[in-house]
Amino acid sequence: MTSAKWVEKLRVEVCGWCGRRIESCPHCGGRHKIQTEWVEAGRGLLGGAGGLIVKRMGKGKVAVVADRTTWEVAGREVFEGLRGEGVSAKDFVLPIGERPAFPTEELAKDVEEALDGCDYAVAVGSGTVNDIVKLAAHRAEVPYVVFATAPSMNGYTSAISAVFVGGLKVTTPARPPVGVILDGDVLSSAPPHMRAAGPADLVSKFAANADWLISDLLLGTGYCPLPQEVVEPAYRALDDIADGVREGDPDSCLALGLSLLLSGFSLAVAGSSAPASGGEHLVSHYLDMLAHHAGREPFALHGLQVGVGTLACARLYELLLSRGSLDPGGIEEKGWEEEDRRLRELHGPLYKFVVQEARRKFETRRARKEALLRLSSSPSEFWAKV
Repeated sequence: MTSAKWVEKLRVEVCGWCGRRIESCPHCGGRHKIQTEWVEAGRGLLGGAGGLIVKRMGKGKVAVVADRTTWEVAGREVFEGLRGEGVSAKDFVLPIGERPAFPTEELAKDVEEALDGCDYAVAVGSGTVNDIVKLAAHRAEVPYVVFATAPSMNGYTSAISAVFVGGLKVTTPARPPVGVILDGDVLSSAPPHMRAAGPADLVSKFAANADWLISDLLLGTGYCPLPQEVVEPAYRALDDIADGVREGDPDSCLALGLSLLLSGFSLAVAGSSAPASGGEHLVSHYLDMLAHHAGREPFALHGLQVGVGTLACARLYELLLSRGSLDPGGIEEKGWEEEDRRLRELHGPLYKFVVQEARRKFETRRARKEALLRLSSSPSEFWAKV
């Protein structure tokens, strides 16, 4: 299927999920909802973005938030477009953007203060800007719209924000944007490494979904196949649009952007990051923590790091499958003092940021081992489910 046809198909899928409520899921019986109410996707939308936003959100008082790079890419034009529509708009340009930077609690607080008295906000950017504005808008109880500048990650429509609090990267529940604008001409102008990061973030969902299911099989944490159904069309589009994304084709990049919105919807449906964020995302977050502690810029974009983590997790699954056994007999019964020493040696200066979660997992190790013992009698049945 051509990229243009995928755009039409994915647009229908995305718009069909916007604002959707499921009171009783046929799979799990639970309630699901998607808080993003509308998506505008096409080409040449930047010039009329102000009018699109006013049509959906009204006028009032608005803050346009971007970083130094995305302000020049699209932020200034969105801001001037809103002013041209008679909106009382103010700009807030984050002091980042020339080089890769981390979303931080401090930046979110600055934006939250800037939103005081605003009726809504407009985030112009991709991962870092969206995470910062999402958290700030959630805390300020102000709705926001995002004008996406790169098809680099799936967090636009998710109900979480990942920012640094001290030296720890923390995932926090936060209200998704009310609306999203995707302009294929803008998305395709993103640098090649940002376009590559989007597919890498998207394919990680195979490993993450397996992690989520295994967690339920072992510990009964809950699992629902609906999020996987939501994102399935996005997976099917990847093979057809990959070459075009690499070449910077606007339709291919627009199809990727829509695919990433579906992936974000899958997180919103689940009410957690589990369907799209497993062990591979922990690899990326840990790399970010190492870089942040060292006072250097990120090693790579989130999506690219997740892609590397996905390869590592896929290899781990291959090793587990090759064993043909779930026997946990090799798991050592260490005391906490010994485990604590190991953590200090392994994590060094990051020890204080990981010890609390490590202790929580240590306390549940016996339950996990007992669960493996129950399942070890039929490993083929276990892996068939996964």
